Amino acid sequence: MTKLIQEMCKKSFGIENVLIDRVYTIGPDRTSILVEMIKTSDVQHILKNGKNLKNTGIWVHRDLILKDRIRRKKLLEMKRRILEIDKEARVLVRNDYFLYQNKRFSWEEGSGFTAANEEDMVLINGYLTPEKRNEEQKNVK
Repeated sequence: MTKLIQEMCKKSFGIENVLIDRVYTIGPDRTSILVEMIKTSDVQHILKNGKNLKNTGIWVHRDLILKDRIRRKKLLEMKRRILEIDKEARVLVRNDYFLYQNKRFSWEEGSGFTAANEEDMVLINGYLTPEKRNEEQKNVK
């Protein structure tokens, strides 16, 4: 499998002789693989040029710890809910927060969604389920 990854790096990213430490499958269905690379510069080049894999069915992501994966999942779920209702909305998801109507919202385990003030929380309360809305109203920073 290492040879296959090296070929893909050469073809898609122009990286000759990429140094790979380990490659192994992960997940219950074993359709995802984890590649550990020796050189950080190779990793950065691949992440920066991930667009080269467009329409190939291959995605490249930096591996995140469980806490960060859960946070990202919650932020992306909220983005989807907002876009289902307001198709013209601009919602930008960053590492640990999202921006909506120029307001910053974050999510933490235990406290849920938070915002700088109550007025900001009102913006997303309509996208929360009724149970979550009551819980989140307490979470103003």
